[in-house]
Amino acid sequence: MQKLFIRICLILAVLQLSGLSVAVERSVVPVVKLPIEDWTVVAASKGWIQAAYAKYGSSVQLVDPGTTRINGAEASVLDRGDLHFASRMIYPATQHKVSGVDAVIVWLSEKSNPYAAPLMALSTSPINNIQDLKGKTFSASRIGCGYTSPYEMFQEAKLPLDTNLQKGQVHYANMLSGTGLTQALLAGRVDAIGSHVALTNVAPLVIQGLVKVVGRSPANGAYVNYAGRTTYFAMKKFADEHPELVKVFLEEREKTNKWIESHVDEASAIVAQATRVPQSVVKFGISDASCIKYWKGEPSYTEATNSIKQFQKYYIAHGDDLLTRRHLSDEQIAGFIDKRFFKGGEYSVYD
Repeated sequence: MQKLFIRICLILAVLQLSGLSVAVERSVVPVVKLPIEDWTVVAASKGWIQAAYAKYGSSVQLVDPGTTRINGAEASVLDRGDLHFASRMIYPATQHKVSGVDAVIVWLSEKSNPYAAPLMALSTSPINNIQDLKGKTFSASRIGCGYTSPYEMFQEAKLPLDTNLQKGQVHYANMLSGTGLTQALLAGRVDAIGSHVALTNVAPLVIQGLVKVVGRSPANGAYVNYAGRTTYFAMKKFADEHPELVKVFLEEREKTNKWIESHVDEASAIVAQATRVPQSVVKFGISDASCIKYWKGEPSYTEATNSIKQFQKYYIAHGDDLLTRRHLSDEQIAGFIDKRFFKGGEYSVYD
């Protein structure tokens, strides 16, 4: 037995010295489950995404992540294996991690902008600016940009929101459903809402002139620079076992988005037919300044980790009731951002 052990060691040493390596065979994922988004719908319609994954023996299935109905639904769909990639802004993605979802961020966007998630009121409302909301009711999903963006606005205006830690000067009503949010505003049950303008439940109100913007995020603030970035994340186990499939996802997104931006009419028609959303709304979501779907990626791993550190620091310092109670340590942040998919990493799309 000792002689056999010595022989094996000698063989391995020879392989190492000769520069040879033993290939690690990865298991085939029969079906890669992608979220229904503009770009995945277009890529599937054209057959691009199917062709890309077929090289790895995988077919493709488009899945409704549920986010448009209930904010946060994507985490449970991802966790139970019914979805391989999910997209949220970095604040809710971090909250998922804090809550125990064993996911990693594989892509982060560039900085946000003041147009992405403004504070809105009905166009017929007497509310014309943020100060007019003193004593009034504001609504948004607590874990989302509709809250984090206006939260900073209210802080900078010295008009804090009600939280679980303290009573503020503006009442807050949590709303998990995007449809419920716009219905509450239209019915006069709340005075203002926070949301991404380009979402399919909000864009029709903007197009029809039913709402007006009464506040925007500071151009160089915590939301625009850090918390307002969008992400793609996957379960850590999937990313570890199939990094090549993650890279395909990111490569196809980049290529498809470039095509969409130069073929807006055709792309919006494809998405409208597949999702039953009016083409005017889809087109608005592609071309309006508030659009968040076509941002460029943040190549720097260091900048990605810094974004989480900085937005946590700001919101904790300003009384965020969730982050004050639980947040990620620097060590957890370092592991949450998967370095392999950023510039210099083994599976980077930036090199």
